[in-house]
Amino acid sequence: LFRLLMFYWIMTFGFWPRSMRPLFAFAFLCMGAEGVELRGDDSDFSSWFARFLSPSVREMDLNLEQLRERASPLPQADPANRSDSYGFLSKRFDSAEEEFWLEVDLLEEQEIDMVALFPVMVPDFSLRGNGFPVRFKIEALSEDRKRSFVIAEEVEADYPNPISYPYVANCEDEVEGRFIRLTSLKHWRPNRRWSIALSEFMVVSEGRNIAANCSVKAIEGGAFRTPHWGLDKLTDSQTPLGPPTIPGQSPSNGFLGEHANEVNETKWVQVDLGALFEIDQIRMLPSRPNPIAGHAGIGFPSQFRVELSEEEDFNNPIVVFKTGETDFPNPGDNPVTFNVGGAIARYARCTALKLYDWEDHFSFSLGELQVYAKSENVALGKNVKASDVSPKSVSPYWSLEGLVDGYNGRAKLIELPEWLKGLDERRSLEEQIEALALQRAAKADQVVEIGVSAISAGVGFLAIGFMVTLIRNRRERRRSFESLRKQIARDLHDDIGSNLGGIALISESALEESGLSEYVREDFKRINAIATASDESMRDIVWLIRDNDGALDKLVSKLRETANSVLGDIELTFTVEPETLPKASLSLEARRHVYFAFKESLHNIRKHSEATRVRISIMIGASRRQLRFEIEDDGKGFDPSVVDSGYGLENLRMRSESLNGDCEVSSSPGKGTKVIFSASLKS
Repeated sequence: LFRLLMFYWIMTFGFWPRSMRPLFAFAFLCMGAEGVELRGDDSDFSSWFARFLSPSVREMDLNLEQLRERASPLPQADPANRSDSYGFLSKRFDSAEEEFWLEVDLLEEQEIDMVALFPVMVPDFSLRGNGFPVRFKIEALSEDRKRSFVIAEEVEADYPNPISYPYVANCEDEVEGRFIRLTSLKHWRPNRRWSIALSEFMVVSEGRNIAANCSVKAIEGGAFRTPHWGLDKLTDSQTPLGPPTIPGQSPSNGFLGEHANEVNETKWVQVDLGALFEIDQIRMLPSRPNPIAGHAGIGFPSQFRVELSEEEDFNNPIVVFKTGETDFPNPGDNPVTFNVGGAIARYARCTALKLYDWEDHFSFSLGELQVYAKSENVALGKNVKASDVSPKSVSPYWSLEGLVDGYNGRAKLIELPEWLKGLDERRSLEEQIEALALQRAAKADQVVEIGVSAISAGVGFLAIGFMVTLIRNRRERRRSFESLRKQIARDLHDDIGSNLGGIALISESALEESGLSEYVREDFKRINAIATASDESMRDIVWLIRDNDGALDKLVSKLRETANSVLGDIELTFTVEPETLPKASLSLEARRHVYFAFKESLHNIRKHSEATRVRISIMIGASRRQLRFEIEDDGKGFDPSVVDSGYGLENLRMRSESLNGDCEVSSSPGKGTKVIFSASLKS
């Protein structure tokens, strides 16, 4: 039908000479083939034109669609640093082949099903996959170290940077061992020296990560230690990819106790497994609630105790884990795993000893509690009891049943082997999609050129010249902005961001070296500060460029995240009105001015105010076209009539005026400062 309509248009309204219209219309009808359709995902006319002319391009499109359909239900890499644990970072080596190994001690010989190595992804330094060994092998050693089994070898060619996906090695044959050793035969080179970095080392047996919390040893002097890096971080179950999930709408956020007024109020929740089981592992998954903006891990206790018991009252419990006086690091949405070792129990309990500090109250929540007997989660769907439960009228998205429903509050949980295999399969599919897309683009360009040449020979230079101009203009108009935006974001993030991150990491490592003069140390500090500040500014620009839909809720989440980051240890109260944000899309110009005005106000507080408390209110007008933020601090204040340009007040007013808004700054010495910024949002 489409070709018939085009035939009628060419014969009636064509721009070419009337005598040539029948020839051109006939050629247009004859060049088509069966199965041609105008697809909604064709990016421009030339792409559709290539499909129209070439069966091979249509076949490639069909293959691409099938590959994407195969990938859609699989686990997806969502790289983000979700906890304070970055992983393991080696010392710097003088050569690519300098001896290096590390090994995990499983305490006893066990059967190994698979081994997974997770690359490092640290957003503060824009590190994604950097430090992954280029050539390496993985072995299982017996308890007496006299027998070894090679699990995986990547020695024939350099292994490419895995970026966001783990390296997964499946044991095809029966493999047993106590020590799992990784030997790097060729290291990663960021500059003039070499290093190794990994975020997590998993060893899977019977569906469980048996390496969780196991000790790790490396060649003497091979580890770089900071609060974020260390050998112990390699087996703490904290990965940049979060919990093992697949897409799926969660029926609840999980379990939430009643809000408390005291941080040390004790609360507990327990699961009745229904019968006695030989327990091998317990996993606590933090909640990641959907309706609440902000980071994951909300409600996870700072101090807690995990117990097992044969009796419901826990008179003689088996203490699996108990925190000390130091607060347990918030794991984000990563599972917290405890190997139990075969204890007999029917009940599993988690007791919160120090609650999560949630603005003006304290809370205890979990997204899921899993109890494993061998490879089975025997807690799934079982009965749950708690010391108290948040009322439905206050928190309608939480429930006792949500603790064992198979979801973490955001997505459907799956077993670890299925997750690792799914990630590995998605990585392979995405590589195929990328290669096929490049092949398709090259073929489409070739087909378009041949088609244009054929039409030109049949209908004359003038007509085909018009069509070529039309095709190329439309193609360039539609591709230019999207291509430029993606290229700029990619270059900034992957090249400049990686380089700045490398500079910051190298300078931070250099400061750990002994024997540096104060002059050199100050230089390294300045280098680190400049690289970190530049990387922060670059990431803000990348965020603005990449935010395709300009959603209002994304902007508010970014403002909250920036406030927490910039203000640091200053007490912060952050409110949003209304609580449920309307669905609205903002222009790039509006987002840019609002975000940078907001950030500049925060930096003024951080640099000049000496404040201890800050209150931030974000208000969205009922028409969805008005946004106002108020930032008030209790700092030393200033006299606006004599303030110098360092406060950037003129910049704030210019930004508000650019959005048809207003900016009011009120302050006086000793009485703090209040900034009210309003803007008209163009959707």
